[in-house]
Amino acid sequence: MFYLTSDIIINLQDGRRLRVRPYSVKWKRSVKDLCDTCEITLPLHPYLYTTESNASSRECLIKNGDKVSVSLGYNGNNSTRFEGYVATINYNDRLVLQCEGYYYLIKRIPTTGSWKKVTLRDFVQYIVKNTDITLSKNIPNETLTNLTIQNASMDKVFKMLQEDYLCAAYFKGRELYVGASLFPEGGGTGARKKLRIGWNVKEGKVVNQPIGEIVKIVVKSTDDKGKTTKTKSKKSNDKVVTGIEEKKINPNMSEAFKESVRKRLQDEANAKSLKQADVTCFLEPQLELGEVVEVIDQRYPERNGRFFVAAIDGEFGESGGSQKLTLRYYGD
Repeated sequence: MFYLTSDIIINLQDGRRLRVRPYSVKWKRSVKDLCDTCEITLPLHPYLYTTESNASSRECLIKNGDKVSVSLGYNGNNSTRFEGYVATINYNDRLVLQCEGYYYLIKRIPTTGSWKKVTLRDFVQYIVKNTDITLSKNIPNETLTNLTIQNASMDKVFKMLQEDYLCAAYFKGRELYVGASLFPEGGGTGARKKLRIGWNVKEGKVVNQPIGEIVKIVVKSTDDKGKTTKTKSKKSNDKVVTGIEEKKINPNMSEAFKESVRKRLQDEANAKSLKQADVTCFLEPQLELGEVVEVIDQRYPERNGRFFVAAIDGEFGESGGSQKLTLRYYGD
C-alpha cells in the first residue's frame, strides 16, 4: 500500500526551521521558463496570528524571502520537487504561499558592467555573484565581445542573451544553464526511467504526427563591415521544406556555437512532424528537466519512443500525487 508523504521545510529569516504539513502543493518547471514556481497551501493556524497591540491585525510567521524546500513521495521515500523562496503570501480560509525558484534571488537586482572580451560562463557567473546559485558544467566557454550593460534588470539581461545570442536558459533547482543547446547532456549513458502507459502512467497521449510543412532554419550574422554569413543545414529526403526562416545572431559568436543554435531551433521547428507526448504519471519515478525517458505502450507499440522531459507540472494533495509531463521526441 502506498500513502503520500511530504517533507517541506521553510527556513525563517530569524534562523528557525519550520517543517509544515500542507493541504496541497502545486509546482511548475520548464526549459522554456527561467522561473520555477510552487504553490503551497497550509492551514491558517499556527502560522497566522493576531498581534498583542492590535487584535484586528494579523501577522504571518512566514515572510517573503524565506527559503523553501519541497520533497514529496510515498511511504516516506520523498524526492525534491522544488527549491526556492516565498515570493507572495495570501490568506483567506487557508494560507497560500506563492514561491519562486532561484531566479527569485537575482530578478530584482540591476546589473552594470562592461567587457571587451568575456566568456559566456564568466558573464553568467558575474550576474549571479553573491548568491546560492550554481552554474551548470555545460555552459560553454564561448567568448562574448564588446558587451556593455548599464543598470539593466535581470529580465533584460536574459532577454539580451536569448535574442542577441539566441541562448537557451533555465534552472534545474539552484543550477543555472545558459547555452546554445536546449538539452546539452544529450541522451545520457545511464539506464533510462520507463513510463508505461496503463501502469505508472495515469493518462498518456502519444501522437504520431504526419510529415507536414517543415521550415528550414538558417542562423545568420552580419559583421561591422556588412559581411553576412549563414549556417548551412543538411538536406533531408524525408521531409518537404516549404520555406526558410532566418534567425539573426551576434556576429562574434563561433561557427560551432551558431551551428548548435541552428540545430536546436531546427529541432523545435521539426517537432510538429515528429511524435508528441503529454503524459500524467504518479510521483514516481522522480524526473528532472532534460532527462531522457522511455515511453512504452504495449497495446500500440508504434507509439513507443524516447523523449526529453521539457516541462513538469506537478500536484500533491487529497486527490493524490501526479506529474504532468511535456515530452520532446528524442528517438525510437
